[in-house]
Amino acid sequence: MQFKQIGDYFFYSEDESINPHAIISAIKNKSGIPMSHGRTSAYEITAGSRNIVIREFMRGGFFGKIFKNIFTSEKRFTDEFIILKFLIQNDFPTAIPACVVYIKKKFYNGFIGTHKISAAKNFYEILKDKSITIEKSHYEIFSEIIDKIYSLHKSGIYNPDIHIKNILIENGSNKIFIIDFDKSVKKQKTSIYDFYSMCYRFLRSAAKLNKDISCFSYDEFQQIMEKVKKTGGTEVNNYLRVAAKFFHYRKF
Repeated sequence: MQFKQIGDYFFYSEDESINPHAIISAIKNKSGIPMSHGRTSAYEITAGSRNIVIREFMRGGFFGKIFKNIFTSEKRFTDEFIILKFLIQNDFPTAIPACVVYIKKKFYNGFIGTHKISAAKNFYEILKDKSITIEKSHYEIFSEIIDKIYSLHKSGIYNPDIHIKNILIENGSNKIFIIDFDKSVKKQKTSIYDFYSMCYRFLRSAAKLNKDISCFSYDEFQQIMEKVKKTGGTEVNNYLRVAAKFFHYRKF
């Protein structure tokens, strides 16, 4: 990837219609329309003829409290762009990558831009806002998401952080998108344990929120777990038993 240096910023895009100065200006001034984009803050801007969602790369967990948005190289930024491009080329429903921007001083601070998925809300917002109606049942949506996670597995993509807030549902068509592939990796071959791990991470995020919003009933959860086992094509193993035990003690 050949980056273009503009002042202190390094910019990369494969779309010539995107104005790099508009992107960099928005990053500098944190301008644009604030929006919920997965679990991280993001904002929408207009760059040329495109509506672009800008998201800053942030660390999570314990290290995130200390280092927050500091990285030792640009690899994590470019990796997500490359994975998104690969997924789009393979007709996987996700956000189209638009650009990567980073600042290099002693350390790296990075941003990714993706094309806005119009008329879509994240699954958490839909579940929380009772005024929003969708034609599919919760089980049908969860079942489709499991199928999409399995497609990632078959494509060799491992995403360790699939979260209910990273699921977008398009208004009208009810098409489901998975966004935010930060920390994802492309493997030569993913194992069935990778598939179970991705499902577990996604369902765990829903179970944690289930006391605040109604994601699924206990009976629906049992159906979802059966869907995971059936899709994986193997007998339930110790890893999945641990996951099931965790969910059993959540409030439904």
